[in-house]
Amino acid sequence: MEPRQERRALRRRALPPNTVFVYHDGHRVFRCRAADASEAGVFLRTQGFPLLPGAFVDLVLVFEVGDLIQTYRKRGVVARVGEDGAGIRFVRTEQGQRIHGARRERS
Repeated sequence: MEPRQERRALRRRALPPNTVFVYHDGHRVFRCRAADASEAGVFLRTQGFPLLPGAFVDLVLVFEVGDLIQTYRKRGVVARVGEDGAGIRFVRTEQGQRIHGARRERS
């Protein structure tokens, strides 16, 4: 079997979001982890993704670095769904909207 050719136009982030919440028609339909992300989209590692390619989704990407937590909202479209997960292509908006940045309370 030949190795898969890299088709991404943009480099993946070294640190993908820790958690991604997927919304469709205003309702949260899924919560999962991201395998990787770039400026163009994100790949969600999951089985049984409930939406079909072409569906528009709203994503909340949660990044946790040490005791800092940041969340961003992005609009996207389901590009592909496979046995290993789903690829979401970001839809161009003015800019990814930062929702919240906070420090985790130490216990």
